[in-house]
Amino acid sequence: MNQGFTFEVGKLYLLTYKQQSGNYQWYKKQMVAVYIGEDNNEYTPSYLFSLRPEAGTQDMRKDQLLAAKEMPRSYGVKMPVKIGKYEGSS
Repeated sequence: MNQGFTFEVGKLYLLTYKQQSGNYQWYKKQMVAVYIGEDNNEYTPSYLFSLRPEAGTQDMRKDQLLAAKEMPRSYGVKMPVKIGKYEGSS
């Protein structure tokens, strides 16, 4: 479900996305990260985000992203947190 998100390199974004757990359940998660580019791999095209200085680089398959909102730089990077179960289709 790629909704055609457009990002600017170096900008900070609040991201809501789906992620499958080890027990095959899908969860909604959020994080705030800096967009650093794309990996247009033929099989799993992904967005690339930086969580520095908290962590490293996070890649996110384009079909996992549910929502994105630009945030002020002063907000800072926030690590991923689970916000609920994902009830849509995987």
